[in-house]
Amino acid sequence: MGMKALLAFILLCSALGFAEFSVTPYLYSAEKSAAVDTVSFQASSGASARLYKINGEDSLLVVDDKLVSDKAVISSIISEYYMAAFYPSNDDLSELKGFADSFNKSRNYMTRYGPAEKMCWEGGTFLAYKPCDTYQTCVQTAQLVCTITGAEGCLMDVLATYILDYSQGVDKLNNAYTKFYSGYNNLGPAKISGSLIIMDEAFDAMKVAADAVSKSKLRFPETGSCMDCIGVCPEAHFDYNSITQGKAKVSALKSKTAPFALMEQTVERIYISTDERTKYRLGEEKAAIFAPKYESLKTRFGGLKAQAVEAKSLVSDSNFVLSADSFISKSDTLEQKIERREFDGFDALLSGYESSARALSAVINNSTASYRKAMEAQDSAVDQLIQAQWGVNRLSKASIDTYNSLVERKNKLDANIKPPMPSPQYDSLVSDYAKLSTDAKAYVSASASLEGSVFGIGNAIGRTSVDGAMTMASSMAPISFKTRQSYAKYVPPLVLAAIDMAVLAIGLLLFVGIFYYFHGFFKSRLAISGWVLSLLGFMFLLLIGSVGFYSIVLSTEKFSTFTDFVGTVKSSGSVAVIVEQGSGSSSAFEAMKACAGQIESQLAPSGKKVLKYHITGTKCTSIIPKLGANNTTVYETKADLAAENCLDSLPDIPVFDLQYSAASQAPTFTTVVTKQAIFKGSEEYYSKKPMCDPANVLE
Repeated sequence: MGMKALLAFILLCSALGFAEFSVTPYLYSAEKSAAVDTVSFQASSGASARLYKINGEDSLLVVDDKLVSDKAVISSIISEYYMAAFYPSNDDLSELKGFADSFNKSRNYMTRYGPAEKMCWEGGTFLAYKPCDTYQTCVQTAQLVCTITGAEGCLMDVLATYILDYSQGVDKLNNAYTKFYSGYNNLGPAKISGSLIIMDEAFDAMKVAADAVSKSKLRFPETGSCMDCIGVCPEAHFDYNSITQGKAKVSALKSKTAPFALMEQTVERIYISTDERTKYRLGEEKAAIFAPKYESLKTRFGGLKAQAVEAKSLVSDSNFVLSADSFISKSDTLEQKIERREFDGFDALLSGYESSARALSAVINNSTASYRKAMEAQDSAVDQLIQAQWGVNRLSKASIDTYNSLVERKNKLDANIKPPMPSPQYDSLVSDYAKLSTDAKAYVSASASLEGSVFGIGNAIGRTSVDGAMTMASSMAPISFKTRQSYAKYVPPLVLAAIDMAVLAIGLLLFVGIFYYFHGFFKSRLAISGWVLSLLGFMFLLLIGSVGFYSIVLSTEKFSTFTDFVGTVKSSGSVAVIVEQGSGSSSAFEAMKACAGQIESQLAPSGKKVLKYHITGTKCTSIIPKLGANNTTVYETKADLAAENCLDSLPDIPVFDLQYSAASQAPTFTTVVTKQAIFKGSEEYYSKKPMCDPANVLE
């Protein structure tokens, strides 16, 4: 190896040995934009240390650019850091001690009589010579005071009470000062919180005791008056300001040292975080190898898991369920392992996942075939029952009972659909729904009574005559929906009148011809009278028949059926849907417009163009399909049209008229004067799932 190569190798090794630590590989995928803060400090060994905070939480400890994972080392270095950053300094502690000492010194404030507490303790109460701590012992002390001072009227029992109060106050001052020093002398990292609490309580005790001593009846008041003070002791001058400052200092040190209470939890958190993030980093390196393999398989079998979950919720065939469960379980296991970055045996799991996916793919498409057929059969039965409902003769109990029995059968079949179920049960339902559809169709056919048949003939004649007249008129000028609505009702009677005139003319010619040909037979007056009466009878029957059939034609609109209306829809290239809000709410109006959209969707496969008109109060919006570029359909929308003029341009085409009604009513159909289906229903009626009745019956 050449000298240059050797030197380069040495430099490379040196660079690697002192490579700067990077926290990025240790950030979880959700933390790539996380806030990362560092706290740098010097360890006692002189090493450079950094504490990493991720999203404000202590997470990693690095010393000399090396991640520390040993818990004992973490604890030692964090303890050093806490001592340097959060433990009170010598100046802090000296200042705190000074406040306690200053207050304690103020107990012997130098009065003109001498130190306040010393003078009272030795010369005012003689407690220095005769201490007491109970009333009985303090009576003896009071007796000594009275004897030595020789004061007249010295009341020993009263004096004993005052001496006892003073003695107890001084004891409390001594105890408070002692308590402060017990906390101060026990200061340390592990006891800092408790020691500060003790010192804080000591300052409170000092104030309480000082207040009691300041109010002693033994004092000689320097200011103010005290009628029952006996004036044997100088008045106290306590340094309350030192107590206030001392408590403020304790409070500040409590805040500063608060982290010590959580130091053990912090060490534990850093240790756990380091362990988990180290595993995560190693897992990320493996994920870069294994994850693409899994993603490739997921792409190949995209959507299979969702299909399996959906199919399992519908069918319970044992073989399929076993195959689906196996695939779902393997898929979940792989997802969890990638999430946790656990890649032991991952290749074997991938192989099992692929095999399971292939096996499931072979059966998934047919797994729900029976279910789909059952739903289609149910939908077909529903369509037939809707038509049956529209054809119920409300005046016939037999008609009502038959319809109710059909509905009851459907409800029982619906109650048997309890997914997931085995395919044979769905197959049985297919057969039952098919039988129900057949019976419903038979009911619809049987509902056409003799009267209905007669009116059906009138309907056909009326519709044929009107359509013929409208066709002739449209060759001269466009015929609109409103034009047909206004003039079509006059066409049937005019056609019937023309037929009557033709029949009458033929009849007259026939009668005159017979009279002329057989004039020899009509020589008698009786024969002539009979022939004239026959002629008049023929004319009378013609008149009665015409009037009767005219009535049938005029009434034929009442007996138009859904089948009649659908026939006009099928023969027309365009259809209109009118949505009239009326008194309905905005949500009801939205449901009605959604129903109109469903009608359009149902007619789309047959290539029908659908014109829509939304009428709200006095305003109307028209949505008209137009031919766009490249033979595409675009919609021309015109809003804020006057409702009364909105339908002027509506051509003579079949119309679905959706009207709001609080109580749903049976629909009516017309095919003579207008080709119109009128539906009146509530918001619930138009919101039916999967689609509203007017759309559901269209095929």
